[in-house]
Formats: sequence, structure tokens, C-alpha cells
Amino acid sequence: MNNAFELSHILFLVVALSLSIASLIVIKLFCKSQNSKNIVINVVAVTLFATLIWNRLSVAILNENMHQLIPDSFCTISALLLSTLTLILFKNRNHKIFHCVVYIAFIGGLVTIIYPVPAFANTGTIFEQRTFSMLVFHTLMSFLAVLLIVTGEFKPNFRNWWCMLLGMCAYLTFGHFLAHAFNVDIQMEIYRPFVPNTILEWYVVGPLSLVIMLIISISCEYLPKLRKNSDEIPETESRWM
Repeated sequence: MNNAFELSHILFLVVALSLSIASLIVIKLFCKSQNSKNIVINVVAVTLFATLIWNRLSVAILNENMHQLIPDSFCTISALLLSTLTLILFKNRNHKIFHCVVYIAFIGGLVTIIYPVPAFANTGTIFEQRTFSMLVFHTLMSFLAVLLIVTGEFKPNFRNWWCMLLGMCAYLTFGHFLAHAFNVDIQMEIYRPFVPNTILEWYVVGPLSLVIMLIISISCEYLPKLRKNSDEIPETESRWM
């Protein structure tokens, strides 16, 4: 498995998830004002952008291929979009474009840090620059996606499902462009499975991702409402007792 599930990776996964959860709890408890929320979100967005640049530079230089400076996967494009849009659209982080990018960033980031086998194919160790920077920016990408939801900056909404579909089409179109422009077959994993020797081609992963996005959006939108309604029922009954 290319060392992907050896001790170093497992330790990284445990530390990354623990720090992420602890940070979200602390932010939720102590960052009450809009100003404090903006500061935290901007710091995370800038850090994500910096780690993405670190990853692209390390990949391009060590592979001796300057074309790889260009974000050429679902995750690298999502990291670039999420970090820059979070900083640029600071007054409207619930813009329609976020209703695609946030979900892909969360799913792609979480899946990759849990199952980063393809990334270990050429390096074999977590401590190699390309692999470590990849794990770090995927962790920050998922963290920023959740942070936007936790702070209320981004509000999942099932009615914006079409943004997910349109965004997925845009990702695949850009991938086709890169593949033809640079004559390579790895961009967006369009011409090969996401995981070697499996059925996880883009036409399987794409619809599956859309279903997961819909489940996340529905859960985030309606579960709090159901909880609120269930809390109000006993209060109403107690008034009549």
C-alpha cells in the first residue's frame, strides 16, 4: 500500500483530526463577534493558499515539470478557489459558487488524508515534501470548509443543488482543457481511475460525489430545524400542564 497506512500516516491522521476538532470547538466557544470570526477565517485561508503554493512548487521542481505548477486536480483547484474566494468574497461567503466548492473541498480533503495511497506511489513516505505538503493542504482545505459552516458564514441549502452540478461540470471541462492543452492524461483523473485497478472512474466518482453533497446539504439544513422543533414541543406542552 506504499506505506500509506504505516505509523507515520496514522499518527498524522490522528493529530490532524484531533487538532481540527479541538480548534473548531475553541473557535465556536470564543469567537463570537464577526470581526474575530473574519480574522480566524482569513488566517486559515491564507495558510491554505500558502501550503498549496508549497505543494505545487515542490511537485513541479522535484518532478522537473513546470506544467505541474498549475492546479490540475479536483483538490488543488478546490483549494485555490476556496482560499482565494474566502478572502475576496469576505462580505458574501454564502455566494452561489461556494455551494459547489465547499462540498468538493470537504469531501476531497477528508478522503485524501484518510486514504492517500496514490500520493505515496512515487514517494513512499509521509516526510517527503510532495507528500507532506499534500496532506497538510488537504487537511486545511477540509478544515476551512467546515469552519465556514460552523461560523455561519456559509449556509448549506438544498435548493442550490444545481450549483453542485454546474460546478462539477466546470471542473471536468477544465480538466479536459488541461489534458488537451498539455497532452497529458492525469488531470482530474478523467482518463484513469482515481484509485488504480478499480471502477472509480470520473463517471462513477462524479455522481457519487453529487449524492454525498446533497446528503451533506440536506443534513446541515434540516437537522438543526428538526432539533429546534423537538426542543420546542416539550416547552409548549409544559405551558398547558
